[in-house]
Amino acid sequence: MQLLFPTREGQRDVFNRIIRVKKEEFRKPWPKSPLTEIVKAAKGGCIVEKKVFFFCLTLVLFFLTCFSFAPPSRSAEPASKPQYVIKWGTLAPENTVWGANALAISKEITEKSGGRIKNIWYFGGVMGDEPDMVRKARINQIQGFSLLTIGISKVTPELTAFSLPFLFRNYDDIDCVFDRIWPLVEKTAEQKGYVVLGRADVGFSIFFSKKNLADIAEIKKAKVWKWSGIDLPLEELSSFMFGMDNFVTLALPDVLTALQTGMVDTVYGTYYTALALQWQTQFKYMTDVDVTGGAYAPSLMFIKKDVFESLPPDLQKIVRETCDKHFAIMRRDLRQDEANAKASLSKRGIKFMELNPVLYNLGRKCMETSIYEYYRLPEANLDLLRKNVDQCLNNLYAAAGKELNLPQPSPERTEKLVRTFLDMEGKLFSRNFVGQILQARDQCVKGKDASPKSK
Repeated sequence: MQLLFPTREGQRDVFNRIIRVKKEEFRKPWPKSPLTEIVKAAKGGCIVEKKVFFFCLTLVLFFLTCFSFAPPSRSAEPASKPQYVIKWGTLAPENTVWGANALAISKEITEKSGGRIKNIWYFGGVMGDEPDMVRKARINQIQGFSLLTIGISKVTPELTAFSLPFLFRNYDDIDCVFDRIWPLVEKTAEQKGYVVLGRADVGFSIFFSKKNLADIAEIKKAKVWKWSGIDLPLEELSSFMFGMDNFVTLALPDVLTALQTGMVDTVYGTYYTALALQWQTQFKYMTDVDVTGGAYAPSLMFIKKDVFESLPPDLQKIVRETCDKHFAIMRRDLRQDEANAKASLSKRGIKFMELNPVLYNLGRKCMETSIYEYYRLPEANLDLLRKNVDQCLNNLYAAAGKELNLPQPSPERTEKLVRTFLDMEGKLFSRNFVGQILQARDQCVKGKDASPKSK
């Protein structure tokens, strides 16, 4: 249009001339010469031949029609360019319950915000292992993530207390405890520079192995994977609880290859994790969580505090409400997927390990009467902790020491275990933090609060 009408004055003049043209003038024959019978525009000029004339008239009518009947813009429609772009990382593949819900959250936030917020997800470890994602968040390559225990230990170490062995019996206990202390979880995350937007369940971590691991001799020979970067004293805990002492440190993406090459033969995780990461093709045995119990594995979704607080209050409300809605759905679906995964693995011929019940029953009792009892005390009492640990080790040896080939109790072994928990307390969480979890759990178990809603 600008080639035909270089100036606004020329455009208006030509349009006015078009409207004033008489019908009989259209019937007159137009000369063949392209330089005759022209319509001269005003200042800036525009020269139009007959063919161009009708072309211009068509364009004028077209644009008048479009702009006259165009519907008014609506604020609910997505903006052409978002004001806030938030990038997220997760190990979860896109074609999982976690991935589907993350995309649903993103879509709903975009719609409710009128396009002011755009979320971009990097699934399946594209941003690296969880410690890598935490590092990238610090330099603002991503602004949020969903994390498992190892990532949580890098962001809010205190929250790894929820993954202590035999702390929870079932999901009802977990939901009840989180209902009670969710404000403490939020406060803890904010003190570390993050806002926690929701909690999902990965399940209860159990062991998978190429071997049956029915006795201590087999357990001691197992080549067990340890997640690189994890701060939990896995070796000491597993040695105390199960007699394991041969660990191979690897990043999560390297585990499948290590299983295939024989670098490791025993790993830990949830039933669904084993299927999602395709580990199930490499092991023959697994523990039964309903029999042995396990360590609760949460997944928490974090956003950097400064990024969240940069959002206007109305957008913060949209983000929180949308996450609350979808995380409740996600927990329900993930728990069902975990149950389905267990059944699927069993149907594929994966057998349950024939573990001696004395081992895990006394192990659970030891954690409860020695370690957790210590955390319940209003003040630290190391003498009582040592006494309880020593008693626990003696009871375990008396019940099945020779049968399981357990090492004999000794003051050195007791002190090593005590120091393990003291170091864990100093690096990860406070005794008071674990004490609050235990207090909430004890009240829930007693039935004083069995609220089904959970963050």
